[in-house]
Amino acid sequence: MPMNEQEYDELRARFGADHEAWPKDKQQNVALFLASREGEAFLAAEAELDTLLAVDHAVPGDGDAFLSRLMDIPERQARAAAGGGKGFFARLFGGWSARAAIASQAAVYIVVLGVGVAMGMQGGGNEVDTEGVDLSAHLFASNADLYLEEE
Repeated sequence: MPMNEQEYDELRARFGADHEAWPKDKQQNVALFLASREGEAFLAAEAELDTLLAVDHAVPGDGDAFLSRLMDIPERQARAAAGGGKGFFARLFGGWSARAAIASQAAVYIVVLGVGVAMGMQGGGNEVDTEGVDLSAHLFASNADLYLEEE
């Protein structure tokens, strides 16, 4: 029974590339498959792929130096977190941008809160404005919209 490309791939994955190590009944089928037109086309495609993979695809630069820089990152981070041997003023003002960012966010929060309180206090005391705008009237249907009046 002739085999196809998928069966050949499965057997190759199971038994390896050496056909001599395959079971005897499979060896005959492999020989027939590789002698066929489909088998020759398959072997040509495999050879082309092997040629492409054999080409050196090295990236410009020194890979070992890059890997060593990657391996040094945790140590540099630990040194930076511990102060890195810097002086007092360097440690004090080294994180200044982070402190300034937090302080500016707190200041903006206080200003917005103050403006909100000031706007809320603009009313006329305890008076209720019954003629004002009701935003919820546009968001929710009332029973007057759903039922017809009985006459």
